[in-house]
Amino acid sequence: MDTENQQPYISDASQPNAGRIYDYLLGGSLNFEIDRIAGEQLKKLVPFAPKLAQLGRWFLGNGVRMSLERGFTQFIDFASGLPSKDHIHSNTPPGTKIMYSDIDPITVQYAKKIIGENPDVKYEFCDISKPETLLESDIVKKMFGDNHKVAAGYNGICYFLTDEQIRYSMNIIFKWADKGSILFFTDLDYDAQNINPTLQSVIDSYRKIKQPFFFRSKEKMKELIKPWKISDPGFLNLEEWHKMPSFYTEATAQLIGSGSGFYGGFLEK
Repeated sequence: MDTENQQPYISDASQPNAGRIYDYLLGGSLNFEIDRIAGEQLKKLVPFAPKLAQLGRWFLGNGVRMSLERGFTQFIDFASGLPSKDHIHSNTPPGTKIMYSDIDPITVQYAKKIIGENPDVKYEFCDISKPETLLESDIVKKMFGDNHKVAAGYNGICYFLTDEQIRYSMNIIFKWADKGSILFFTDLDYDAQNINPTLQSVIDSYRKIKQPFFFRSKEKMKELIKPWKISDPGFLNLEEWHKMPSFYTEATAQLIGSGSGFYGGFLEK
């Protein structure tokens, strides 16, 4: 990502940070007063924002569970945020190899302290728009060796990336991964033709913290993920993954005016 648009690091308390706002919406403690103010402003615009954040986190849990059911014992996660108690390593059996990553070096350092001395769980710096810097690193080579059959996480980040960044990073991960690997991700289905005033206010609030949104339709995402193949049951709204009523999807659709809202999917090589 270019320097101008890169969001402030998590240690900077002078302005809100998208990751810390997300943490606040989830009920976490790694946020400052300025983030809580921004979070409350977001909730005034989108009252169901905390639930949407929780649905996204639940999808991560589903992704881990389904990966384990498919026999995966290796995970590589991009834009991980802090490895809190409900993250991958707390939902996998001992011996599962997990590589977390994030673009914020302060998050990386703090996360390493949280993880401690677990030899099977590592956390490293990675700009998701350049995944090769992690995939080709010595620590990944040491952790996975020649076995690149992994379950990759790519959650809660697509709408902060350009189409070009997604296309490039998806392709690089695909080339690195062995046949049979999977990737699970979330995004927002929206064809940005007519942005209503409420959504524009949300967009403007994130632009102020140098975190622009990038909208795309599911059909566009299907182009960007190639050569990954969509795995059954396809792209489902987050409530469908959790077998919940579709209130939040419908509310999101009303907010954005088009598209079906937040969804998740599995891809396979």
